[in-house]
Amino acid sequence: MRLPFISPGLRLTGIGLAVGAVAGAGIATILYEDKRRRQPVRQGSGSGSGPVFKYGAPVADVLRQYDQFGVLWDTRLRNPRWVLERVTKETSSGAGNRANVLFEEDSGIDVRFRNRLTDFQMSGYDRGHMAPAADHKGSQRALEQTFTLTNISPQVGKGFNRDYWARFEHFVKGLTNTCEEVFVVTGPLFLPKLTSRGYTMAYPMIGEVPNLVAVPTHFFKVVLAESKERNLLGAKPVVVGAFVMPNNSINPDTPLTAFSVPLESLESASGLRFFPEFLTPPRRAALDAAALGWQRDGRKAGRNVQESNFFLDSQPVSVLPAARLLEEPAKKKRGRPRKERAPAPEDETPVVDTLKGGWGTIHVCDHTVCNLPREEFWKASKEAAVEHAPVMLQRSNSTGSNNGGGRKQ
Repeated sequence: MRLPFISPGLRLTGIGLAVGAVAGAGIATILYEDKRRRQPVRQGSGSGSGPVFKYGAPVADVLRQYDQFGVLWDTRLRNPRWVLERVTKETSSGAGNRANVLFEEDSGIDVRFRNRLTDFQMSGYDRGHMAPAADHKGSQRALEQTFTLTNISPQVGKGFNRDYWARFEHFVKGLTNTCEEVFVVTGPLFLPKLTSRGYTMAYPMIGEVPNLVAVPTHFFKVVLAESKERNLLGAKPVVVGAFVMPNNSINPDTPLTAFSVPLESLESASGLRFFPEFLTPPRRAALDAAALGWQRDGRKAGRNVQESNFFLDSQPVSVLPAARLLEEPAKKKRGRPRKERAPAPEDETPVVDTLKGGWGTIHVCDHTVCNLPREEFWKASKEAAVEHAPVMLQRSNSTGSNNGGGRKQ
């Protein structure tokens, strides 16, 4: 077998199969190792056989594996396709320090297909982390790896990356207070807008032709966490939630629940299947029913926010297929009006997976108060920051703020 050219900084270590944690399996790979950071690189290519593949199939996306997170790199859009990380109390707390840590290009990716430091200079966009550095403070090396540009996507700075998105990242990290392990998939989305001519896709590009970097219209996070607490059945439920936010300045008072989306819709829009080893159709259906309920509550509360750049008016998440159902006028039904869902009693664990086969799964906002920390929380003392960590619903009898959709807990 004739091997392709390998740049001087890389050492060929083997050939095998790369199994994507989210994106599937069965693509032939060439395994490299970056000597400086010792990060394995898996570069995908076609795995077909027969005369048509005599000279090989086109090589495309690259699977990058780091100490505590993995990345599937999109060589066309020069963005992460997804970033999968595992977060625990141990990995997210420690002596890791981001001071004096610099962003670095990923030498394991062909220079033609990577994003570069110069792409972001004077672009007007931040270098936004997909796996946050704060999630990996337990290891200085793991923290530094998050500054590799394969983990970076162009994000609007003021009002998003430095504000609402940062608060959202802190909320997700706080799930380690009530969960043993937290698995997070984060990535960019490119969603169309509805115009008079139908749906149209448009997004900015940064960098230099022909190696342009796409600027996503939206970003998503899907969370799966193993709860520390047992429910009424004596089992530890698995907590799951999916959120989509526009890459735009977001009013700080917008409820987090307004960005809750059904997994089925997000998977359809992204072309990805999330946590396929766990999310069976019944579990997904139960979670999606809960997600739509929380989304409805959050949007209802969010409509009271008077702001011109509020997401409902600028780049609506409603382009996701199932979410559009919420905007259709409700049909009048005969008989008694449907009662509103009452909050769970203080001494009971909320259970939303009432569909057959959905037991053991619960939406994150039915497990944890979906409130974001206050603005610029990082300026507060460590003691004050604890006040904004997520808490278990059954242990709370307070009224949630508008970041949780104004729902009483």
